[in-house]
Amino acid sequence: MSPFKNVLGMLLAALLVVVMAPTALAQATPTLEASVTEAGEQEVTIVGSGWPADLSIFILPCPGVEDEATATGDTCDSASLTPATADADGSFEVTANWDIPAAGLVFAAGDPAQTAGATGTVTVQAAADEDPAAEEEPEDETDEEEAADADLAETGPAETQVLLNVGVVLLFGGYVAHRGSRRFTNR
Repeated sequence: MSPFKNVLGMLLAALLVVVMAPTALAQATPTLEASVTEAGEQEVTIVGSGWPADLSIFILPCPGVEDEATATGDTCDSASLTPATADADGSFEVTANWDIPAAGLVFAAGDPAQTAGATGTVTVQAAADEDPAAEEEPEDETDEEEAADADLAETGPAETQVLLNVGVVLLFGGYVAHRGSRRFTNR
């Protein structure tokens, strides 16, 4: 097999990687978060991210389930379904009124076609200390961390695609330069 065919095969393989990379990178894992400050009947805000865009999602509490891994449609309270819809970024925020035990409450979410799903636990966060100075200090640190994070560049599949394209172009350019230099030295 000629060296040209070997290089052409490598370029085709690299092209396949470039074409398939955005699909693989775009498959985010759905996540759920929720917490309350005390046990009992509470209005809980559930925040989801990483869901397919514009997906209809149903969230249901799973009282009596102690582990997220054992939460299923059969072990959850389907009478307490809470609907939500993911936005174009795959995020949503919805509130529900649930009775939260002191140990927390496992909940599950998914779409009717069962193409995406996740489980989460509503955690009961300990109430803040009565000392207001102690309460303010962590908030200031959090604000500083959020400001530092805001300065970071947001990257994702689009930026990765650009890097892969640049790599393929450089690889092809190197091949062309190498082939061109061999032609001139052989003459």
